[in-house]
Amino acid sequence: GGPMQMSPAARALVGQIHPELHNDVALLLLFVGMLFSLYFLYYEVSMRKQPEERRLLPQLFVALLASGLLGNRRMALVQMVFVRSPRAFF
Repeated sequence: GGPMQMSPAARALVGQIHPELHNDVALLLLFVGMLFSLYFLYYEVSMRKQPEERRLLPQLFVALLASGLLGNRRMALVQMVFVRSPRAFF
């Protein structure tokens, strides 16, 4: 709990956005983050048929980008674990 702490750089970035647009920007980032998450899931499912064609760096980039846009740093770790060894959990 408690109030969220922002770094000075984040505070300066948020300060440049008009306060009336904060909700719209939040929804836009949420939508884009969900699109990247769906792309990540689609890629993972499609690569089950072709595991030899998997590439690590694009998957890590998409996972980090999606979780960053969704505002969840811990989810990046979960997605990266599933990228490396999905069979260990299923």
